[in-house]
Amino acid sequence: MTTSVFLSNNTVFAACGQEKKGLLAGAKSVIYKMPEGSLLNGMITNEQELTEQLRGFWKAEGLPDKGVRLVLESSNFSVKTFDLPKMKQKEAAGVIRREFADIEQYEEKLYDYTFLQENKTGGQTLAVMVNRSYIETWQQIFKNIGVTLEGITVSRETMTRYFASCEELQSGSAVLLLLDDMILTSVLWSEGELVSADRKRMFSAEGTEEFYTEISRSVSSIRQFFTGQKAGKKLEKVYLCGFGEADVACCQERLDDFGLSMRALTLKEPYADNLVAAGGLLKVKKPMNLLFALKNQEKADKSIGEFAKKLVPVGILLGVCVVGAVGLGVACSVRMAKATELSEYLTDAEKMNEKMQVEILQRDIGNMERMLGEAEQIRQMKASYPLVDSGVTNRIKQAAEYDMDVRVLSYDAAAGELRLYINTPIVDSVNQYISTLKNTGMFVDVNYVGYSYLDSTGRYQVEVSCTMRGGVL
Repeated sequence: MTTSVFLSNNTVFAACGQEKKGLLAGAKSVIYKMPEGSLLNGMITNEQELTEQLRGFWKAEGLPDKGVRLVLESSNFSVKTFDLPKMKQKEAAGVIRREFADIEQYEEKLYDYTFLQENKTGGQTLAVMVNRSYIETWQQIFKNIGVTLEGITVSRETMTRYFASCEELQSGSAVLLLLDDMILTSVLWSEGELVSADRKRMFSAEGTEEFYTEISRSVSSIRQFFTGQKAGKKLEKVYLCGFGEADVACCQERLDDFGLSMRALTLKEPYADNLVAAGGLLKVKKPMNLLFALKNQEKADKSIGEFAKKLVPVGILLGVCVVGAVGLGVACSVRMAKATELSEYLTDAEKMNEKMQVEILQRDIGNMERMLGEAEQIRQMKASYPLVDSGVTNRIKQAAEYDMDVRVLSYDAAAGELRLYINTPIVDSVNQYISTLKNTGMFVDVNYVGYSYLDSTGRYQVEVSCTMRGGVL
């Protein structure tokens, strides 16, 4: 049994049932309104009050205290969606960090990612960065009410999982609207995939004419964007999730006033009024789990602490060497001043043994310094390995002609090699594309061996190997 809980504002959305790959059946769905003042757009404004409200809710509904997944929506999260080529998980983690490198306001950063749509060459990826303290706070709140969390994710993931499981949304394009108190989430969905998602605060009271006008303006803006991106395709449906029947009729009236020629509909799917929490019950290959990322970071911090402890003996050795060296210097001065005692001092067995010990320590320190130097060289070498991010893949695709299809097949970080697939109606355009790629300055070498012709499509297909230049973004 798994419990998925979504928190953003003063409403608690919960779904409790068996984890499955497809749409849920028979799951318990609960929507509970908390008093205002403890949670606002994912920001905890009164931790004590929020803890008490959740404790009371949990007890009243008899929810399990284990197998709980928390879904959050907050401005604390930095979220990006982009295409990620197929690569090893460690290499992908490096790309994710690179995607967020320009964001500086986060102090102790946690990262995680998941594939929203996955194929043989990679797929559409959702990546998140958040301050570690934010996740720790939520973990502690649930610990205080006696609940053990098994995972924390963002609403963008579970919302997209839910929409992807809806038969009604597998083909065609539509706008989906979700209302969470006064926060409206507007989603552009096309051919079973997320195109874009946006959250904004509504400034008009629900049920007023101004409220439906705001909605219509949002839909109009999305339609203009869609028309520019998807030439020739139609956007005719607006699905309202969590709205009442009266809202649907009023939205339809305002859409007509805007001349949008779009139909306002209620999404006829189970748990459409609780879809963000329900999406957390859908089983996936690699779900996002910021709690797991936190545990990994804590392990890394512990390892660093243990390494620091191991350095203490080295520091003691260095101190002994310094003290010994100072002692020898003073002794030499004494010997110089007292020539009559020089012979006796030099033949003193205890002093000779001390000198030998110092020489041994100096030799050991020299070996340690050499080992540290070699480790630093290895670290710098690994740091120079090129990484691929969306900036690189976008420049690769932009270099192609309008009728050329270019896809990234794979990326080998150790060799810095990208493999591309090209499909084109004119074989001569391949050489022009290769020259354009070389001129970007991103690659040390770009080459291909031969091509093949497909009678069924009348197009040529080519595989290209690109060796990345170190440090290229």
